[in-house]
Amino acid sequence: MKEARVFDREDQARTWAQGTEKRMKGGTWSKPDKGAKPDLLTLRKAAVLYAESDTWAALGERTRATEPSKQKRPLEVLGDRDVRSITSEDVRLYIKQRLLESPLNRDKSKTMSQHAVRLEVAALSGILRFCVEELKVIDTNPVRGVRRPKGAGRKRRLTDAEIGQLFDVWNMGDDGKAYAFFRILFASLCRPGELAGARKEWLRHDPPQINLPVTKNSDPRTILLTASNFQMLLRHLEEQPADCPYLFGTPKRSGKGWSPYNYRHPFDKAVEACGLTGVVPHLSRHEGVSRLFERTNLSDGQIAGLTGHRSAQALWNYRHLRNEHQRGIVNALDLEVSHAIDRAASGAHPSLGLRPGEMLLPISDEELVEMRRVPAAKERKRTSAKTGAATQ
Repeated sequence: MKEARVFDREDQARTWAQGTEKRMKGGTWSKPDKGAKPDLLTLRKAAVLYAESDTWAALGERTRATEPSKQKRPLEVLGDRDVRSITSEDVRLYIKQRLLESPLNRDKSKTMSQHAVRLEVAALSGILRFCVEELKVIDTNPVRGVRRPKGAGRKRRLTDAEIGQLFDVWNMGDDGKAYAFFRILFASLCRPGELAGARKEWLRHDPPQINLPVTKNSDPRTILLTASNFQMLLRHLEEQPADCPYLFGTPKRSGKGWSPYNYRHPFDKAVEACGLTGVVPHLSRHEGVSRLFERTNLSDGQIAGLTGHRSAQALWNYRHLRNEHQRGIVNALDLEVSHAIDRAASGAHPSLGLRPGEMLLPISDEELVEMRRVPAAKERKRTSAKTGAATQ
């Protein structure tokens, strides 16, 4: 007897597994008929069923609007294949060939960006995951375990000067909407798409915050607003048309209705004006999380609560930045090198002058400053004595 499903959380998977096993043992689970030949289910047909399902309806509005464009190329390549015949090797081959292709309506000398291909593979994975969990025609998702292309620039660091340059462009260009949007984005650790799709009814005035009912991981989240950013947002809303349902909206191309804010256009324009490379909107969130790790003593759980990650484990890639907190130790080791240089010149060892219980190497910046201050004072005193003797 065999049954398989994929869940986001371990407790959900365990509950389902226990219930399924109970039904199997109780005789209420029927084994699939291996002798019957299943009807052909192409990837294209599975995509249609996916778009008509409750699973699709549960996705965010922006995701439902952009997902078909990401599915287009995978369906052109694999659409006529039976989902049961698609393997992990097919997915790897798709990625390899897609990275060599040129983007449509663009310079033919350029190839597809890794970020774009990564999103296409994610869209393919969504269809196949639906085949596993809902249609139950395959046991595992062939995309799982395949190394996906990395989005360019998503882990680059931003300096204060670069951040200032970007905001200077939006300020000098008199783009108040972009300035307000990115000012809140950089200060809130919010995902760009979540803030772009935030609606006016989600804004709370006391205390100032934006309550997102659902986020990327399906959990609700609160975006905290500083007093100055809240007032800036209110001034922006006074200038925005009253019929726009979003805090930041973009008129639809048809001229009727509104879409979530197209933040990528002003961002790319500012990046080009500043002459920066490898900078994407996601860096506003990445840089904020990085600075919390290297410049504060917040725990992983506290940072996860601010960023909206489900667990502290999701922040693993940032933990190396905590090495900045060990600067006192590095300074102490550097001082030990200085001692070695002094020993070579004078033959004296600093440990000879230690008092009982005193450490040779300080472990904090304060101890390092004190350790350096005492020899410096002795040196000044010695120099003063020599100068006085010479004068006499």
